[in-house]
Amino acid sequence: MSTSNKHIHGAGRLLKSALAWLVLASGAARAQETAIAIPGADHHSDSSYRVKVGNREVEIDSRNARVGDFYVGPADTISDDVVTKGGSITVEGMVTGDCVSLGGPVRVNGTVLGDVASFGGPVEVTGSVKGDVASFGGPITVEGSVGNDIASFGGPVKLGARAEVGGDIAVMGGSIEKPDGAVVHGEIKNIDLGMLNSFIPRIVGSAALSAQPKPTAARRAVKFLVVFFMLAGLGIMVILLGTFFTRPVERVAHIIEVDFWKSAGIGFLIQICIAPALTFMAVSILGIPLIPVAVLLVVAAILMGIAGFGAIINQKLMHALGRSPMKTLPAVALGFLLLHCLFLLGSLVSIAGSPLTALGVIFAIINSIVLWCGITVGLGAVWATRLGTREGFPAPVVKI
Repeated sequence: MSTSNKHIHGAGRLLKSALAWLVLASGAARAQETAIAIPGADHHSDSSYRVKVGNREVEIDSRNARVGDFYVGPADTISDDVVTKGGSITVEGMVTGDCVSLGGPVRVNGTVLGDVASFGGPVEVTGSVKGDVASFGGPITVEGSVGNDIASFGGPVKLGARAEVGGDIAVMGGSIEKPDGAVVHGEIKNIDLGMLNSFIPRIVGSAALSAQPKPTAARRAVKFLVVFFMLAGLGIMVILLGTFFTRPVERVAHIIEVDFWKSAGIGFLIQICIAPALTFMAVSILGIPLIPVAVLLVVAAILMGIAGFGAIINQKLMHALGRSPMKTLPAVALGFLLLHCLFLLGSLVSIAGSPLTALGVIFAIINSIVLWCGITVGLGAVWATRLGTREGFPAPVVKI
């Protein structure tokens, strides 16, 4: 096999490794806060992973992964791999192993004898990298030398006038900038994905969030308080509706009870038509001043629908417990609390961290589905009662 073919084959393997890294990282991430999973890697033990970069297999022990930035001073020599998550790697001295950053940039101003890879961050080489360089979702800038291949997925590759690359350059979803003074001993392959080029960095950036440091218990507690006060504000508005518009809320609740599926169908159609209607108003001269009114009407309809749906939930609960129905205002208040209890419970249990965080996410998803059903049915009932101003769907006419 010729030297040129070897370079092409090596760059192809490097690019395939990049693709596998991106796809698997978007689909599954390990949950342990003390471990770092290299997506696309062969799993050999609970803490050891192997990643194929170019022609070499790199074995990384996740127990040695650092959280945050890693700096190698000009007089320092690291005789090991450098792996970080949620931070940057800056090499001013020498690293005899590989440099891998999940969620941060890598800057090589000194020397790296192994490979360099960054997931979700840029790579800058002004010094020397003896192995391969790969970036997923970030740009690669080379002012110094790279001994083997360069692969970039979703980011551009920029070579300086004095840059030297010993292998191939393979780019998917990005551009290549090579001035006259730059030297590339291998092949240059650029796969243009058209319109997808602008979306790939965002996708990779979202997947890289899993490599960021886990939030502390204090931050999770603050998140719970934010959710609590947001729901409290929404609950106050719903309760005010039940206080000052008691009869309209009762009409909406009655329609939800007697014509549930008809209300659900109408509410679903309303949701489909809201965006096109607002767009049509935005492009018409007469419709632009009506947009704020339309938005207020939609918000009022959603709040009234939630109030009516909450009253029905409370009514069903009281019936199941064998108790007499409540009056409208306490029924709306308790129904709203029942309608959002899983949101609060999920945020509360998430304060404890893993593995209860997953349980909190499940609670939030279930509550979102229930809330969407309530909004859908409520919108249909509000439409049928014209914001609660009439009794509801007209009775069918029976011809004798």
